[in-house]
Amino acid sequence: LDFSKNGRHYECLKDQSAAKKSRDHYEAHHHNLPKTEILLLNQRIGSVTRICEGDIINNHNYDNDENLLSRCVLPTGNTTNNINSPMPLRTKFWMKHPSFQGQSIILYYSSHTKNAIALLGLDSSTKMWKRLVDVSLSFQPSVCASYHSPSIFVDDQQKRFYMYVHGHHCKPRPKQRKGMKDFQPTLLYISEDGVSWQLQQRFMEKPPYLFWDLFYLTTPVLHVQDGHYYAMTRVRDGSSVILCRATSLEGPFQVGPMLGRSLRHFD
Repeated sequence: LDFSKNGRHYECLKDQSAAKKSRDHYEAHHHNLPKTEILLLNQRIGSVTRICEGDIINNHNYDNDENLLSRCVLPTGNTTNNINSPMPLRTKFWMKHPSFQGQSIILYYSSHTKNAIALLGLDSSTKMWKRLVDVSLSFQPSVCASYHSPSIFVDDQQKRFYMYVHGHHCKPRPKQRKGMKDFQPTLLYISEDGVSWQLQQRFMEKPPYLFWDLFYLTTPVLHVQDGHYYAMTRVRDGSSVILCRATSLEGPFQVGPMLGRSLRHFD
């Protein structure tokens, strides 16, 4: 068991007295954090606590609450604190973009209420997070008004980034989704520097979309024995989580069995 008081520095607890002391400390300082039960196949498997203090679920003005923003672990500034699917990546020697220099970790994050995907960096020397405000991600061509929930696979051999995102207000729409407001397809963008992204369409289910009725695709994981990349995704109607696989990061992905219900953000 590793315990942290601030979410950044972790210490191993080697005896029960230290564990109890840490639990008491947590209860004393985090009693106001809202908890949500986690259910898998209708069975309770645990609970989750948000990383921001205070009840941001029922606070409809959370994007303008500067006091609440200051209590968040991730310093997203005044852009938003309603983030989902933060994607941390360790920097590699081949990542040459100037903004990545001096950062041991870069973190992509999106918002439910804003349009842009933004970046944080963990400074190698100070070990502090900061917003990389000089980085403005570009998506070419852009077929959606905004992009959310970035899941990124780093290919060290090809020196490429593969970003799987779902979009809002995307065009064109398949006939099955015309007139519906909740059309949020999954797209694949590829980058060589982590900043400029190009849309990949070669193996799309319904170009330009990787999936037109599935979203929140997780970062693919390579299964060495069978050579497939496995990922989870969500069905728009019903909130069911589906297992998918492909022989290439670019797809096409085969849709497999359902893993659970009533799950939304996962990775």
